[in-house]
This record gives sequence, C-alpha cells and structure tokens, in this order.
Amino acid sequence: MDASKAHFESVMSADPTPLEVAEWGGTFFVRPQISLKKKMEIQKKMTSDQMDEGLALSLIYYLVDGEGSPCFNKADLFEMVRSIDPDVLIRVASEIAELQPKQEELEGN
Repeated sequence: MDASKAHFESVMSADPTPLEVAEWGGTFFVRPQISLKKKMEIQKKMTSDQMDEGLALSLIYYLVDGEGSPCFNKADLFEMVRSIDPDVLIRVASEIAELQPKQEELEGN
C-alpha cells in the first residue's frame, strides 16, 4: 500500500501542463491527475446522455490557472454547458484528455 500511495503522490505532484486557449485569452494549465472518484464521475457522464456535462466536468476537475487554483468549480457546470462555445469546450476537453499520462509513462514513475 505504501508504494501505491507514494506512486500516486508522485503523479499528483507533477507540474501541470500548459494549455493555450486563445479564445479565452491565454494559457491555462492541466493537472497531471485527479482522483478515481472524479474520473468515474466524468466517465459516467461521458457514457450516458449527459456527455455535455462530462466534457464540462473535465474542465472543472483538470483546468487550473498559473497559481494552481481551479479555473471553474462544480457550481459552474450548468452555466458552462449553456454558455461556453461548444466547439471550444469539446476541443479543450479533448486536449485535456490527450495530455493525460499514458500507462507506460505512469509505470516509469
């Protein structure tokens, strides 16, 4: 258990990856990982008729500013699916997914 926890801590402590979102005026950052509970919440939405909420949750849970503070919070969910350009929301959520470490990268830690 200790080795498992140490591995997860090392993944979580990695620096966020920069992500340029020109439509929103700058650079944001993507957390290297989130909890299993949050991942499963996103997955559940993405595999149901609530894909829009799943995409928004990806931004809520992964996207942070230069100080490491979340750019969005869960209270923003419904406004995000109504008020953010859907093409930008989809693109940013896709880019976040692409930035997630691959299994072989995780095994190297």
